[in-house]
Amino acid sequence: MRPTSLLTHLQCYLSLILLSFSAGLTAVASTQATDPQKIPLRDYFAETWSTRDGLPHNSINSMAQTPEGYLWFATWEGAARYNGHAFRIYTRGQETHLPDSGLRALVTDDEGRLWVAGSRGGMSSWYQDQWHPYPQAAGMINHLLWADEGDLWFAIEGMGVYQRPAASLHTNAQDQAVLKDLSAYYLVQDQAGDLWAATDEGLYQIDPVNRQSQAMSLRLGLPPGRVFTLQLLKTKNQLLIGHEQGLWQLDLHTLALKLVHPQLAQEAVTALMLDSHQHLWLGTLNHGLYRLGSPDWQVLEKLDASAGLPNNRILSLLEDQEGSIWIGTNGGLFRLRAAPFVSWTPRHGLAGYYVRTLLSHPQDQSVWIGSSTGLNRYSAQGALTTLALATESHQQTPLSVLSLAVSPQQYLWVGTYTQGLLKVVGEHLEPVLNRQTGLSSNEVRAILEDSQGRIWIGTASGLNLWYPQRQQVYTYTQAQGLPADFIIGLAEDEQGRIWIGTGEGVSYLTPQAHQETPAHLQQGLPGELTHLNLTPLDQAEYAFGFYQQPGFMWMTTDRGLIRYRYSDSHLALVARRHGLPVDKLFQVVADSQGGFWLTSNRGVLRIQQQEAHAIADGLSSRIQFEHYGESDGMLSAQANGGSNPAATVDHQGRVWIASARGAVKVQPQDLQEAGLYYPPVVLENLQIDGHTYPLVPTQKIKLPAGIQRLAITYAGLGYVMPHRIEYRTRLLGFSSDWIVRDHQALVEYTNLPPGDYRFEVQARYPYGQWDGPSTHLVFSIQPLVWERMEFKALMAGASLALVLGLMRWRTWHLKRNEQHLSALVDQKTYELQQQASVLARQANEDQLTGLANRRALDAWLAKTFYHAQQANRPLCLAILDIDHFKRINDTWSHLVGDQAICALAKILNTHLPTDCKVARWGGEEFTLILPERSLETAYAECEHLRKLIEGQNYSALAEGLQMTASFGLASREGALDYNKMLNHADQALYQAKAQGRNQVVIWQPEMSNTEADTSC
Repeated sequence: MRPTSLLTHLQCYLSLILLSFSAGLTAVASTQATDPQKIPLRDYFAETWSTRDGLPHNSINSMAQTPEGYLWFATWEGAARYNGHAFRIYTRGQETHLPDSGLRALVTDDEGRLWVAGSRGGMSSWYQDQWHPYPQAAGMINHLLWADEGDLWFAIEGMGVYQRPAASLHTNAQDQAVLKDLSAYYLVQDQAGDLWAATDEGLYQIDPVNRQSQAMSLRLGLPPGRVFTLQLLKTKNQLLIGHEQGLWQLDLHTLALKLVHPQLAQEAVTALMLDSHQHLWLGTLNHGLYRLGSPDWQVLEKLDASAGLPNNRILSLLEDQEGSIWIGTNGGLFRLRAAPFVSWTPRHGLAGYYVRTLLSHPQDQSVWIGSSTGLNRYSAQGALTTLALATESHQQTPLSVLSLAVSPQQYLWVGTYTQGLLKVVGEHLEPVLNRQTGLSSNEVRAILEDSQGRIWIGTASGLNLWYPQRQQVYTYTQAQGLPADFIIGLAEDEQGRIWIGTGEGVSYLTPQAHQETPAHLQQGLPGELTHLNLTPLDQAEYAFGFYQQPGFMWMTTDRGLIRYRYSDSHLALVARRHGLPVDKLFQVVADSQGGFWLTSNRGVLRIQQQEAHAIADGLSSRIQFEHYGESDGMLSAQANGGSNPAATVDHQGRVWIASARGAVKVQPQDLQEAGLYYPPVVLENLQIDGHTYPLVPTQKIKLPAGIQRLAITYAGLGYVMPHRIEYRTRLLGFSSDWIVRDHQALVEYTNLPPGDYRFEVQARYPYGQWDGPSTHLVFSIQPLVWERMEFKALMAGASLALVLGLMRWRTWHLKRNEQHLSALVDQKTYELQQQASVLARQANEDQLTGLANRRALDAWLAKTFYHAQQANRPLCLAILDIDHFKRINDTWSHLVGDQAICALAKILNTHLPTDCKVARWGGEEFTLILPERSLETAYAECEHLRKLIEGQNYSALAEGLQMTASFGLASREGALDYNKMLNHADQALYQAKAQGRNQVVIWQPEMSNTEADTSC
């Protein structure tokens, strides 16, 4: 049934086309707020969800967050519960007991219950993953309120305001109408206990004890018309009134009324929210979203569909536990959050989107931003200005800036794409050098003013040395010994040497002791040129940027990060083989928290300097990193390179990055502070052997005997960086050790023995510690009949009774057969022991081959991996698979297939060294544990087994039968736990099959195609 309601009059089912976040956020007032916690709307990161993303409907009528962290959204097609990754939809039916899926209200009470209400007067509550229905109200519930007296009040469409006494909560027979024949939209209760109702006939005040009401609009001086929503300011004893003619503020003590902001006088305010920083957010009927900045609410900002809102009709507002702002519209869900990364673009006044270079000026603490269409100065106070060329002849030509440098005298040098070298003078740019005045090329990609006052200019056609006092320019190319003519990077180290990065390698120039003369400078470079051999470092060629550190020079190249150690000229590479996700790195800068920031065409990486040094020193083989891109606030993950510098650090410690969609800034300290928030973790699903099992986290769950696979799904309810949430788990009763699961939100256990268990899971953001709260699940697995103590006791008793009976029988026969009967007793006892041994062996032995099964392997591998890890000893693992085994079954029968498996098991059991373990992994797969072996030794042994399998004669099994096997081999190195080691071996096995089978493949990190350098 389609309600004839306010939302019908507001065309609630209209869904507008989702507009892109392309236009700017409109600042309605130019006055800047003084609140240091205020973040301009332009700096928020915006995201949108609609039915294409899993929402059941695009009208978000109400929103709520329950104490455990779930976000809930009421729509016309049910309630949507969000965990940061996916929506779970609840509609009418047996689960919720709601009479209709159309929902208008979501309210949480003091006990953490979520109350859901809407069409046909339907009402239900959700608590600890259980739904509890309640009798229907008289009509569609727009809002509900628990009053201080314990009674439940309803704002009902077209019918008014109703009260349901607390004692009659489970029956609607006692519902009483307090306001009739109007549409009520919202209810609040003030500190004096009075209720205030927003209705289509204005504002009403209700005495909840006497059930008396009075119309207040005319008395207070409110303009005629509808009141959509209310917001109680408890600390000020004031009421905010969202009226169809503006936002009004009522002093509840004096009943004085005033308009909050004159520019809102004609706005129909449909939603209100006061956030944790005392900023007031307003949703309107058809003009989008407003925010009034604290403390006096005079700074007004606006956001509408032209700036990315799905729709200008705002239905609901919510601030979540992490401070993100959620906006429910008539065309989808919109979220604003203070993203770690903020992109500055032409919407903020930048000259162009395509930023190539940035530089922090040490004197005035400004940041200079060079793009393909101009140069900007971002002052320490946050003002952005654009500089132009002083000469009129260049006004029509866009200024494409490639490089920046600052001199010791605080001059700012500007390198361009087509206009050579410029200099900032006041608020203008002045030409300095170009091809006509001595430069080898107008394409200036790097500038350096060294400690001697010389200006080094790297261009696309060679290196230029300029002496400003003499006004002389000298050009050097490959003819003078440079690795290449294409100069990308320049730097001066602590010894006064000039470092030169080119498209074909790196050289450094050591100053000469004698005086430089024009004759010497005409003949060659002023110093001794030393070339670095980068070929052994994964064939590195392009050197894009330098970072000087005491004792070291770091270089970003097309094969990773290279470190040069001054003391012994040692070169080392930190690259993909150490875990980095990309080859090509453009710029490296250091933050104050001990991190390196690396820019690339596929986002920005942050690594720890200490870890980079450890790899360069050969003390470590893997590096941890954080990878940032569009989901973290960058408009483009393409961080541009090939110009210098392509990243910088300003006086506040913020890192600035040049990108294809603006200048990106990030405060590393903010990322660390984000790690102080621990996302709450919830358990979402429990599966036993593929079947979902009721999950009751607060109770101990008894699981049946004989289960083979147990899977638990969980979720960290954090919404700022949900894809970056990390997990760790442990299963007490099986192991007391925590296992880091990275971003994996699912854990599986197989063949757990009977007993009591406690599963625990923790979550954290990057930079956080593992000291937050954990969520747990307590369960027990029942034993099989023969595993129960009662059965064992019964068997022991039966055995004892049998022995006693035999003894009496022997005595009754006058001990004639004493020797025979004694032997019989021994035989029976032995049989009982054998039976117990068989039962124990069956739990850990493969019935077909007699080898250990997967359960025994898990126990072996966990123990062996732990001891190898503690002692830092080598350990290898191999998984082998019979090639084309289905063909054997199809050609000769499954019986022959089983015999083939047994034959291969015999080969492995016979020829594998005694200190190794072999187990049947499942089907035609076997697993080998090879302790105390390097990869080379393990590879040789696996190759020997492979040849034995290939050369064996299987004609006794079936005529023409031949059998080969593929091996996947992995070592403990690079695996955090034995599960990861198994995964590595399995990936190597997959590679062996993909490469043609019948071979041994050693695991190595995945390789992917090198991305073209689109920015050079």
